[in-house]
Amino acid sequence: MKFFQTSSPCYKKHTFCNRFDRFRKVEKIMMTDRAIPPGDCGGEIQAQLQAMAEEIVSRITALDAPVSTEQLLGGLVSELFLTAAKERQRAERRRRQAEGIAEAKAKGVRFGPSPKPLPGNFESCCKAWRDGELSLTEAADRCGMARASFRRAVMRREQAGSCAG
Repeated sequence: MKFFQTSSPCYKKHTFCNRFDRFRKVEKIMMTDRAIPPGDCGGEIQAQLQAMAEEIVSRITALDAPVSTEQLLGGLVSELFLTAAKERQRAERRRRQAEGIAEAKAKGVRFGPSPKPLPGNFESCCKAWRDGELSLTEAADRCGMARASFRRAVMRREQAGSCAG
């Protein structure tokens, strides 16, 4: 279901202006079944791009746009190049980031915030809870922790070998 009905006044209010509707038509052309498969070689891609460009030009000229065709096409081409450059920069940044993370992990760097220290009475509350003397809620309240945090801390301690009941 659409958030706004296209015939409602709210939909008209939220569209920026009618000129952008023309760009949406161009976008629909680009999103058709002419999408380029990932494994194509350069010649096939170039031929498909050429066919898409010709179709876009023919549809733009048919729109009777108040802006000249050259301006629209110039904007389209510049957007394509900017998008490609941004994607290349994103990929390079991700690659460098992954290298840095791998290097840091190899050095033993720990990521994330350091865990809060457990309260001094945690061991006694843990033992009392395991022995059935305290409920989970009572033990967590005495330690000043949430029930889930208390339980998680108990599980971590049991895996480490202390606080076993």
